[in-house]
Amino acid sequence: MFTYSPGVMLTWQIGASETAHARYQYIEREQIFIGLLKAKDLLKPEILDMFEIDYSDVGYLEAEFEPIEELLAKFKVERAEVRRSLRDNVGKGNYQHKEKVVHRSKECKTIFEQAKELAKKGGSSILNANYLLKAILENPGSHIKKVLENFGIQIEEFKQVAWELKDIELEAVGVGAKKGKKDENKYQKTYFLDKFGTDLTRLAREGKIEPLIGRKGELLQIIRTLCRKTKNNPVLIGEPGVGKTAIVKGLALRIASGNINPSLQGRRIIEINMGSLVAGTKYRGQFEERVTGIIKEAKAHKEIVLFIDEIHTLGGAEKAEGSLDAGDIMKPALSEGEISCIGATTLSEYRKYIEKDPALERRFQPIIVREPGKQEAFEMLKGLKERYEKHHKVTIEDSALKEAVELSSRYLPDRYLPDKAIDLLDEACSRIKVNSVSFYEDLNNLESRIGTVTAEIIARILSDWTGIPLRQLTHEEQEKIANLGNLIKKRVIGQDEAVDKVVQVIKMERAGLKDPRRPAGVLLFLGTTGVGKTELARSLAETLFGSEKNIIKLDMSEYMEAHSVSRLIGSPPGYVGYEEEGQLTGKLRTNPYSIVLLDEIEKAHPKIFDLFLQVFDEGRLTDSKGRTVNAKNAIFIMTSNIGSDIAERKFVGFGNKEEGGGNQAKEAVSQLKNYFRPEFLNRVDEIIYFRELQMEDLSKIAKNMLNILNNRLQNQNISLNIEQQVINFICKQSYDPKNGARPLARTIERLITKPISERIIKGDFASGDKIGLGLRDGKIYFYK
Repeated sequence: MFTYSPGVMLTWQIGASETAHARYQYIEREQIFIGLLKAKDLLKPEILDMFEIDYSDVGYLEAEFEPIEELLAKFKVERAEVRRSLRDNVGKGNYQHKEKVVHRSKECKTIFEQAKELAKKGGSSILNANYLLKAILENPGSHIKKVLENFGIQIEEFKQVAWELKDIELEAVGVGAKKGKKDENKYQKTYFLDKFGTDLTRLAREGKIEPLIGRKGELLQIIRTLCRKTKNNPVLIGEPGVGKTAIVKGLALRIASGNINPSLQGRRIIEINMGSLVAGTKYRGQFEERVTGIIKEAKAHKEIVLFIDEIHTLGGAEKAEGSLDAGDIMKPALSEGEISCIGATTLSEYRKYIEKDPALERRFQPIIVREPGKQEAFEMLKGLKERYEKHHKVTIEDSALKEAVELSSRYLPDRYLPDKAIDLLDEACSRIKVNSVSFYEDLNNLESRIGTVTAEIIARILSDWTGIPLRQLTHEEQEKIANLGNLIKKRVIGQDEAVDKVVQVIKMERAGLKDPRRPAGVLLFLGTTGVGKTELARSLAETLFGSEKNIIKLDMSEYMEAHSVSRLIGSPPGYVGYEEEGQLTGKLRTNPYSIVLLDEIEKAHPKIFDLFLQVFDEGRLTDSKGRTVNAKNAIFIMTSNIGSDIAERKFVGFGNKEEGGGNQAKEAVSQLKNYFRPEFLNRVDEIIYFRELQMEDLSKIAKNMLNILNNRLQNQNISLNIEQQVINFICKQSYDPKNGARPLARTIERLITKPISERIIKGDFASGDKIGLGLRDGKIYFYK
């Protein structure tokens, strides 16, 4: 007994539709021929539903119409053009169909019988589209023959090529399948897997997958897990960018090359796109139907291994009341070993979604993928070097590869190797390629131009990404650090001993001799207000990190309550502000290379000190969302007014500036024990006492302040000349050992800045003027 294939049934219905539309009474060979040419354009679920054909048969339909597609391709004609020409040649009739059924003519029935005979001779019990086409070509009729000749095709030649095409045996694609078929999946198509998946094994054969460098241990674990009898579904767990997907693609490469365990030879790895699965599912049941279709096809093809990246989405995809998620649908097939599946996710997502579902978790075998070391990451980049050179048409120096690994490891702590190093290298190649293009240049000559990616280019890219000055990333940094003390002393006046101690800590860290687990520096500044503690922190930020904006300043008087810890690391779940970043952790995450200034540290609650114990000892901090924040590259500076009363008691006038300085520092440090526990003080790299400012220090500070004012006036083309006696007068008016240089700023503003502002507004001073300041009878006067 013969069976009509899905393709023949679809062709027949298309022929009936064509007949009714052309207003003919019976279906003729011409309408069936049009149906054969049109069917492949209608392989869409909504259209197949209209013809009452199960669209899970789309894979069979595509396989069935392949020979017709191949036949027309040999003669370089389009199916649509032949269809339109045949319709025009046949013309329109005038028959009115009163019934919904359209019957075949005697000639058309004869062609179907002839097609059955051809199928019988071919040893098939199924009448497919290929046999129907051959039967039509045996007796094409005048219309078909004329249309083909109009396209320059001789019917005998067309028939001969059609007979040479290999028949599609639908027993091999699941329609009336024969048992024991040696190559039963050779021609089979998979509609859902083709639409929602990517065949990684095929991409590997086509050379579209980058080679896997290293990761032999993890790859071997996957192979062993896939070869197991039970729980043979590996799930790769690791941080973003460590290479989980690359390992699976490496497995696809091994399978494609045949260099694999015999039990895995011939396997196909299909990556499923969960986003595509959910997209467009407007009605209940559409998503479940897609997932069920994928499972059905995977069951029918034992050679297929599904790969689901971000597999934690199985636990929530399209979850609605009364419906199943993808994980629920897949559990039975996974538990019974009917399908094989590889997953990949991060550790946090695995714990959040997979571990919470024990039934889903026990069906997978976890494989931990750790971040590679610097040497391994370097070898990975060397393995990819040739491909990037070929793609970007550049030359990459080995020093650039090493620099990409070193700089990304140090300055991109929130990302992981090898991804961040590869991104850095790819961006550098792209920049070299784009910068070599001139809009006025002959574009035909660009192919011959080859740029070179150097370590300096890598450093420049990272500087753009992070805002860290370029010189800090290169050898210029060593020269700058060597001269760091002199640079800071130009700005911080009268605190040479304090500056020297700070510079020693920085040099030790930059030389690589400091404990790498701790922050770059932990400093405690003591002294009265206005002596330069905050100014030194600002100077460090500008000198080391390029800008004063690289200061994270926290006024610790705002953290006097126990619950204020949450302001630093973020509110716990369920509390107001949980979605907001912590004031410390949030800024450190986005700006890890910075000065963290903890002003008036002694005013903070003791619980705040407990928090910083971990930071100062291990160089890391965990926020309220469980994310680890790297603090190893920050310099923590705490300021305190502890000991300021000592200076006030011992102040004796304008004496020697070194008088009593050492004793004051010792007494101030001893007072710290009344405020801080020993374990807190032991984590401080250097406790630095800032002595009180002397008159000569104020004179230098005044000159610096007035130079800043002069620079502002020069922006308006006005110059300022101040006599030395005016500076001495201002210093005497401002000197106050209790408040340091703060009164000096107010005095300059009151006696100089405000009067100049008023005269500029009145028009007394204008662009091009040269303003002089003198002293007469104890008063400052202005002159031009």
